[in-house]
Amino acid sequence: MRKSFCICLLALSLVGCLSNGLSRDDANAPTGWATCENIQGGKYALTGGTYCPEKGVQGRKIILVSDGGDMRAAIEEAIRTYDIIVLDGSEGPFLYSESSYFDGVRNKTIVGIHGAVLKTAFQCTPELKEILAHAEEKYDGTLPEPDGRFRLSNDSLARSFPGYAMMQTLIDRTGDTDMRFMRSGIWAFRKGCGNLVIRNLFFDGPGAFRGKPNTMIRMRDGCDHVWIDHCTFEDPGCLALGITRQADCITASWCRFRFTEQSNGHELGVLIASGDDSWEDEDYLNVTFDHCLWENVWSRIPMARFGTIHVLDNVFDCPGTVGINPRTHSEFLVEGCCFEPGVKPFCDYRIDIAPPKAYVFRDCSWDPQYETPTLGEVSVPYRYRVTKPDWTRVEVRGHAGPTLRRPLSFRCRRR
Repeated sequence: MRKSFCICLLALSLVGCLSNGLSRDDANAPTGWATCENIQGGKYALTGGTYCPEKGVQGRKIILVSDGGDMRAAIEEAIRTYDIIVLDGSEGPFLYSESSYFDGVRNKTIVGIHGAVLKTAFQCTPELKEILAHAEEKYDGTLPEPDGRFRLSNDSLARSFPGYAMMQTLIDRTGDTDMRFMRSGIWAFRKGCGNLVIRNLFFDGPGAFRGKPNTMIRMRDGCDHVWIDHCTFEDPGCLALGITRQADCITASWCRFRFTEQSNGHELGVLIASGDDSWEDEDYLNVTFDHCLWENVWSRIPMARFGTIHVLDNVFDCPGTVGINPRTHSEFLVEGCCFEPGVKPFCDYRIDIAPPKAYVFRDCSWDPQYETPTLGEVSVPYRYRVTKPDWTRVEVRGHAGPTLRRPLSFRCRRR
């Protein structure tokens, strides 16, 4: 990786980097797959909405604050219209009624300041969580349709009985026959989207529950080159990140994935896959997780098919997890990671019927009761440095999540 960088918006020195809430291990720049043109490599200038070819040219910027109501429409309009979207959390969280869907959105920088939180309007309260815990008992004896699915009172169908019981309970309790609670996500970037920077934001989900509610951030249908940096994903309804259908060249760095007692089981992290037979994803779905912290995530840390997944200097503090899960034709390179006591590093579920190409664990630490097998060899087409797990533990715990003081100050490559 070349050392020649230009500075976007502000000149940074080492002292400046540290004062911005950065670890000494933090490049303060896109890293990993997000900096690669494609699976073969080649340099990609991921700049978001900020350009710096000669003297530093800033795109059109807007600053939003919350009005206390549903901010979905206002944020959608800002993302479609402006290059740099700053979400100022000084007036409270930005409530989001349901996921926003974008096509053709490119060259955008979305950052949070003053503790910006994007919060789903539907939240699984302690009272509701208690009711959901007994949902299956309430509907015990419900018979499926001839095709095996279960019909809800609003005439929609659920694939499984647990999902049916939970969704019907939520309909009964909230009166929401449109089931907007199932659309409790934030953003979906689809066809034509790319060159996106998302930094320093706290995504506050409803709490995990069955029935496949929306993912917090989805990248699909060829969405390419996305850098998600210093964000926290707490209690997503289904997944924190979903990367599917030929999405490519994604990096999540210094992010925190966590679940709390608000969740009602089924705590899933990140899915990088469409299906076992989705061979059109071959050579796509390449993702880097750089210095991320995973807490109380039960599964998909991550799970992937087809892509080459680089998990670099991550910390996993989720006892009882089923582990990193390689599936159909995927490659996993796991380096410098710290698997805390009780954390299973490797999940072999379905690898006999959906075999990956390769998986390698290198320079990691883990609970000695577990093993980390190796299959084949894995490499990535960019340069990086591996940190020792003991140092990784300290730095990641101290700096993952929205800790940046100046999130618009980052380094980007010249075009």
